[in-house]
Formats: sequence, structure tokens, C-alpha cells
Amino acid sequence: MIGGSVPLRISFAGGGTDVERYAQEYGGMVVNAAVQKYITGFWDGEFTSYSDVPIGSGLGGSSAYTVLKVALEQRLNGMELAQEAYQHEKAVMGVVGGQQDYYPPIFGGLSVLTFDTEVHRQQLRATWAFESSLMLVHVGKRSDAEAVRDAVTKYDTGLLHHIKGLAEEMVRAMNQGNLLEIARIINDGWELKKGLSRRIANTNILNVCHAGLWHGALAGRLLGAGGGGYMMFLCEPCTWDKLAYGMHLLKLRPERVRFDYQGLRTWWI
Repeated sequence: MIGGSVPLRISFAGGGTDVERYAQEYGGMVVNAAVQKYITGFWDGEFTSYSDVPIGSGLGGSSAYTVLKVALEQRLNGMELAQEAYQHEKAVMGVVGGQQDYYPPIFGGLSVLTFDTEVHRQQLRATWAFESSLMLVHVGKRSDAEAVRDAVTKYDTGLLHHIKGLAEEMVRAMNQGNLLEIARIINDGWELKKGLSRRIANTNILNVCHAGLWHGALAGRLLGAGGGGYMMFLCEPCTWDKLAYGMHLLKLRPERVRFDYQGLRTWWI
């Protein structure tokens, strides 16, 4: 028997430009990071797995599951594994989406990914202070499958150009360690994302976001396709506890973010 685990991911900018149709024509760019939440699985003639988070959490769980399954069944790794997992999920499982989610589970770390006819990955430097400025809050199970379909199928070239521009700005801001600029880009990206579909942000999600900003967050956005799952906040490290208090008032559980730098792990049993 062979076992393994892969980290899930959070995304900072560029989501949507990694969809094949756009990426091949214009080139896409996404900034994301692997986090210390995992899917663990085992292969012994059949694949079984369990996850640290619920289904539909917005952390790329479906793609991470596929990465781990293909890695254990076919003994692949690296870029070859990412491409095989993407094709497997698209052809075998009928899932059509972007390409970004297959790379954090394999490589870990904070990265900028660029997409055209090929995929290129560059590691970005992550500081403890930056990690300490992040918070995850689960706002509830995704309740509207149409939000996912809208986010994937809506194709607005002008909007996606703007989203890619934000990803380019995010890389510069992260390299400079400019927390206020990172926050501004996250907020701008969230406003654009909400424009993809009215189903992405329901009243509960908007209320949580507003409460976070009221209690000291510099930025907030929902992760994943929308309709539920995890919300990510960015704040000054010194205001994390104040923000956490605001989440507790809503009976939500704030979680610290720690990046995973190892990616895919496998072991024999």
C-alpha cells in the first residue's frame, strides 16, 4: 500500500485567467499559496481518502484530490503530474475549470503561475509577518451550484484582462512587502469577482465580509468559485485578535494561515 498527502490552496489574484480558453489566447497569471490543510489518501488497488475541510470549501479540494489520486496510482510527480491530473479531471470526471489548483498540491509554497501554451511557476518569498496577517473563516457550505457554473463559464475578455493586471500588480506588491497595496488588490479583485455572478456572494457572505472590515481587516474575499466555503481576510498582525473577536461575535471560527512548503508527500506502508 502507498499513502500520500497534498496541501490545499488559497488564491490571492488572477483566478479565471487560468481557464484554458483565455490562457491560450492571451496568457494567464495567478498568485496562490499552498496552506497547511490537507487531503490524505491511500492506494492499494483502489483509492480512499479523507480531507481536513468539507467539500465545497473553495480551497481547490477537487483538484488536490485528483492530484493525489493520480500521483499514487501512476507514480507521477512535478509538471507531468499536474498536466495529467488536469486532463484526468477534465476528461474522466467531467470537471471543466482553471488550471491553477493542480500546482500548489504538488510544489507547495507561495507562487506566481503563468499560463499560455505551457505553464511556468516562480516561487515568491513569504515572510512570517505576511502569514500572520492572514485569516481564514468558514462561512458555511456552498449552497448554490450555479455560482460555480457561472464563475467557470462566464467569459468576459475585458474583465479577465483587468483580473490579470491585478495579478501582475500583486506580484510587485508581494515582492515589495507592501501590505496596504496587497490589501487594495485583494479588494479590487473581490469586486470584480462579484461581478461574474450575483450568486457568488449571498447576504450571509456579504455580512461576514462587512463585519471583518469593521473589526480591522484591510481586505476580505471569498475563496473558490463562490456561494460558500472559506473567506480570507488580510489585516495588520497587531489587529488579528480584534478581527478574530468580530468573527466570534458571528459564531464563526477564525483560523490562522500557515503556508506549506513541501507539497506532495508519499510513503509506503
